[in-house]
Amino acid sequence: MLTAQRGFSLTELAIAIGIVGILMAAAVPQFTQSLQNAQMKSATENTMTGLGVARAEALRRNMPISFYLVTDLTDACALSSTSNNWVVSQASPAGKCAVAPADADDASLPTAADPKIVQKFSGKESGKNATVSAFLADGATASTSVTFNGLGRVAGAGLAMIDLKNSTGACQHDIPAGSMRCLRIVLSTGGQARVCDPQVSATTDPRKCP
Repeated sequence: MLTAQRGFSLTELAIAIGIVGILMAAAVPQFTQSLQNAQMKSATENTMTGLGVARAEALRRNMPISFYLVTDLTDACALSSTSNNWVVSQASPAGKCAVAPADADDASLPTAADPKIVQKFSGKESGKNATVSAFLADGATASTSVTFNGLGRVAGAGLAMIDLKNSTGACQHDIPAGSMRCLRIVLSTGGQARVCDPQVSATTDPRKCP
């Protein structure tokens, strides 16, 4: 004897769809925020990589090597304190960011046409919403570059602080209702870079910014 197969009624189907909709409405904002935080962390890691490359090359070559923030990686590029594209080179890459990185380990001075680029990075790889703001040690004066000498120390006045944020939301340390836990890179005069959290206030917490 055949047994009748019972399916879903329209009412049951409507209830199921409603429950799924409610769950998705609750999950999407959390997923979006996680994605934006991931972009910000990626931008932080990539910027730290650039600073590390510049310092390591300065030590290896025993000569000044600089880290520059630039608007893009074309021959129309300019230095910018608010861009997450970067170039590591011997001389300013402004207007020459499309030049290929130098293969030869040449310690000679760069020519006007060749800034002797060591490495470069496009901020698009970190996500379109990650933002950067670089400053001198006073935390107010914008800066676009920092130079490391042959001992790996910061040579002269250069960027000492980089704030990493996301354009889709405000930082918690800026306003109480902020949705983003933003990050900051601080660079010591000795050349060491580290990531800190401007939201942390406890002096015993290693994440606290100086």
